[in-house]
Amino acid sequence: MDDILANHNDRKFYYLTIIKWNNKSYLLNSFISFNVVRDGKYFTISYEPFGIEIFEKSLEDALESFNEEFAMLWKLYAQEENVNLSGDAQLLKQKLLNCVREVQ
Repeated sequence: MDDILANHNDRKFYYLTIIKWNNKSYLLNSFISFNVVRDGKYFTISYEPFGIEIFEKSLEDALESFNEEFAMLWKLYAQEENVNLSGDAQLLKQKLLNCVREVQ
């Protein structure tokens, strides 16, 4: 994770320029940002542009799950042939391709 911009009681604002998962780094064209909200026992992350919704019992698990979900979306959509994707899936693929500059 890159930086925490703000911490307001039960809400932390994150921005990322690199997403790391399973020995891969997804270098982003520009940062993405999201709130991590503590709601009772759970930490939640919602990133609507990619339809990511995370609910975990620890902050570390929530952030790790976000990275895993992003990597899974990349594998399932960004690397898939358009002929195998629905129209909505092709739109998601394009969003992912526009977001990521390079995968290392």
